[in-house]
Amino acid sequence: MMTRSLFKKMICVAAALFLALSLAACGGGEESGGAPKEKAGDDQGGAPVESEQKKESAEGKDSKNSDAGKIKLSKDGTVVLLESGYSYDKEYGSVCIGAIIADTNSENAYEYSGIEVTAYADDGSILATEEEASATVQPGEKVPVSLNLDTKDKKPKKVEIKAVVGDEIDPDDEAVKTSELVCSNITEHFDKEYGELSYTGEVTNKGASDSEDASVYVILKKKGKIVWAYQDYASVSDLSKGSKKAFDISFYPQAEYDEYEIYAVDETY
Repeated sequence: MMTRSLFKKMICVAAALFLALSLAACGGGEESGGAPKEKAGDDQGGAPVESEQKKESAEGKDSKNSDAGKIKLSKDGTVVLLESGYSYDKEYGSVCIGAIIADTNSENAYEYSGIEVTAYADDGSILATEEEASATVQPGEKVPVSLNLDTKDKKPKKVEIKAVVGDEIDPDDEAVKTSELVCSNITEHFDKEYGELSYTGEVTNKGASDSEDASVYVILKKKGKIVWAYQDYASVSDLSKGSKKAFDISFYPQAEYDEYEIYAVDETY
């Protein structure tokens, strides 16, 4: 005959087994809610090094264009190269360059500013050289620049990046500055199967003038250094002062990264 204590033990065992099966079916545990936190493979071009990146804008904060401190201005200042970097794109046999330039002159703006890039082979010969100089920079402002340099399927030994100063002009009080086009509400998606990276978000015009066209730039970094840059030309149009518009851009980077920066630059002429 079954004793009362033995019956209680059987009930406890059955309850524990039912609870374990229920947790397994529901994916129980601390990581059960939301998407899995995955790490991309080291050999996967364009993949983020980690899915948990430095994304201030994804947390509801504005992406204020990598504001690492105010630009120091002087009467002797000029257009300077704040930071730059590149990666070799094996698929297209070219080098993708990204840079940030700034106007440190207290009295002058500069048009047709940008970068000059020269790629060198192992023997010191020049593989390719090119300028990307179209930006107008206002005093105290910084602007992103991107360039794809065709090195004819050869990986360069060295890539030299210099600032192009451009032509002095009077500052334009009506110009929409880069710092006044604030990007926010950023969402990032990486398609592992096809290697496509996409960003959606919004640009708010906090300037005093309207922007007819604005390009959105993505700067990818790894360990604080630029490794890739992409420009989506005129991706936001008719952005009147005080208004906000959405953007949706995608590209195929061939470099791993652990951080990104989003800029919007007015292209109104």
